[in-house]
Amino acid sequence: MDNILKFPSKDIRDWEKIKTIIKESLEHANATKYVTETVLERMKDVFDEFQFNYQISFKCPLEYQEELNSNLAAFMKELHAHTSELLFSRLILEIKLANLEESRK
Repeated sequence: MDNILKFPSKDIRDWEKIKTIIKESLEHANATKYVTETVLERMKDVFDEFQFNYQISFKCPLEYQEELNSNLAAFMKELHAHTSELLFSRLILEIKLANLEESRK
């Protein structure tokens, strides 16, 4: 079948959204082309390192499923928030580093 459409994975779509936000934010802050390109390149590597996909499967008695699902959902929410915080902190450091590198040229 040669006419199969390939759609970008969720990771690719997520990166494109983040890339757009970073790029627009740096443009709004009047960042130079060097800083923007450097930060985007480095943050793509960081984003890739932070990708964690794990499938979990288990069996448990029916009476525990609701509580277990609730606890797992809360854990996933906290994990996502923590990962976002780490990525944002890294973004700030990469911007500072790129600005410093550029100023020393």
